[in-house]
Amino acid sequence: MFSKLIDLPSYIALKIGLSLRHLQIDNFELILVILVLICLVSTIIYKINKNKLDENHPVIKVTAFFNGFTYVILFVLILRSVFFVPFKVSESDLIPEITSNSHVVVNRISLGLRLPLTARLIAFRQPERFEIIQVRWLYDIDGQKGISQFFGRVIGFAGDTIVLEANSTKATITSINGEKTKYHFTRNGPISRKKIEFVVPENKVFVMANSYDVLELQDPTFNDVKEIVGVVGFVF
Repeated sequence: MFSKLIDLPSYIALKIGLSLRHLQIDNFELILVILVLICLVSTIIYKINKNKLDENHPVIKVTAFFNGFTYVILFVLILRSVFFVPFKVSESDLIPEITSNSHVVVNRISLGLRLPLTARLIAFRQPERFEIIQVRWLYDIDGQKGISQFFGRVIGFAGDTIVLEANSTKATITSINGEKTKYHFTRNGPISRKKIEFVVPENKVFVMANSYDVLELQDPTFNDVKEIVGVVGFVF
């Protein structure tokens, strides 16, 4: 189970998000972009007409109102889209790093540069192994499509061979690429095999939390590298 984020999806925003999923656009970013466009158009109209129309004219009043917010909203859009984005965690399976109902600031610029309404343009680095990241997951369950966002710990990268061993109470990642490791997590559900070995596919990462459904591990789910939003920066 991953640490799930509280999201406020709407039908229209979800449809737009699904069609532009590779751009990592969320609902609030769409709203900010629309507001910035409205403010910029209002600013242009205001500057063209402020010396032509009376200050009490409806056009001047409306455009002057939006003109006053242009730089503030633009600043928030750039800060949130390029550098940092805040979330509230409703449920956490990454204790002690992240607890339920805590607030998390995701560092987007750490992994690379992206602009509003774009995918990552320049990659600075990959997440480090065992680093906690925010990842988007496009799901299609029984015909129901949607986008969820989760926090999880990076376990494996493309080409990594991962060996997992389980007993009645817990499971352990015993080796990665032949190197011994001891990453323990609580298993959920029955297991038919005590040892599982798999290879992370190309352009994918394998992400886990502190507990995991072992049945899923027998047919592991991988996340696309381009769906990594950022790394955890601050928790409070």
